[in-house]
Amino acid sequence: MFHEGNRVLKSARSELVVKSLDHASKRCPNQLSFRTHGEPLHNKYGDITKLKFREVGSHIGDKRPLSACAFSPDGKQLLYGSWSGTCSLYSTIKYRVTQAWKGHEDRITGVAWHPSALVDNEDSAIGLATACADGNASIWTAGGNLLHVLRGHTNRLCRLKFHPFGDFLGTTSFDGTWRLWDIASGKEFLCQDGHARGVYDIAFHCDGALVATVGLDSHCWLWDLRSGRNILTLQGHTKQSLAVDFSPSGIHIATGGGDNSLRLWDMRKRACMAMIPAHTKLISQVKFAAVPSSVLATASYDKTINFTAVRTLNVFQTLNAHSNFITGMDIHSDCEAIGSVSLDRSVRLWSRTQHQG
Repeated sequence: MFHEGNRVLKSARSELVVKSLDHASKRCPNQLSFRTHGEPLHNKYGDITKLKFREVGSHIGDKRPLSACAFSPDGKQLLYGSWSGTCSLYSTIKYRVTQAWKGHEDRITGVAWHPSALVDNEDSAIGLATACADGNASIWTAGGNLLHVLRGHTNRLCRLKFHPFGDFLGTTSFDGTWRLWDIASGKEFLCQDGHARGVYDIAFHCDGALVATVGLDSHCWLWDLRSGRNILTLQGHTKQSLAVDFSPSGIHIATGGGDNSLRLWDMRKRACMAMIPAHTKLISQVKFAAVPSSVLATASYDKTINFTAVRTLNVFQTLNAHSNFITGMDIHSDCEAIGSVSLDRSVRLWSRTQHQG
């Protein structure tokens, strides 16, 4: 289906060309030392396969099941949403909820923090976004004040993410489209179809030029935001694909889905480099750690969180995290903490233990 572009889209693409090339020119020299599989096993953390996590906080988050969670950029708060439509902020320092508000009338399906949230601490500054099953998304300040309601999708929303440059928000939906929104005005400027069925998750490349989407058609679609073209379709999952993430190195894509498998894709070879039977039930979330980027965490309906070393493709730790399906999981950028939420209504926080490399 053809969707006519507008001036905002044209301007955004022109800006992306300049900014993404600048980011890539700074990132690429760092890739020369680990050209094949990402970072080496030994770094400032020692041997990453010896990283261990222990539970440090647990809390019953709501009267209804919890659906999504995300760490604030500074790692001091974990935002989570519930089926009751309530948004809550859980302090990773005090291990308690510091703020909660009724964000939606229907169940929340996704949450995301703005990359610069809590930096300027202005009451009017954009802090976070939430997606709802009623088909609308909302943009809030970090303090929970509503800034924009994003209307346009014709079916329930799934997950959403802020673009790394902080100017746009990407949303996915069961209507078979993913959309980009200008967060300053709250206006939609791109509606993209292509998936045969609903789109479930979205991830942006660290350089800002590429976006990956996965959905119920089991495929991962890679798009170039500068041209609007689908440049690669990754096929391999035998059931719906429900989670996607780019590696911070910019080389790999991880996907997980209803076939219980984790797949790692090498964008340079345009192919799957590994299929790992990581769980015994569907994978609901995949997340690369920013540092070290060779750590990949996966959450599943089998109630566990697994940590995989990208270089060896081995699972080096399993957390028996919840008593029901895990619906959301996030890993703080430097591997200091893991947050998870579940249909058992609990929020759990895990901290990295010290070890000798």
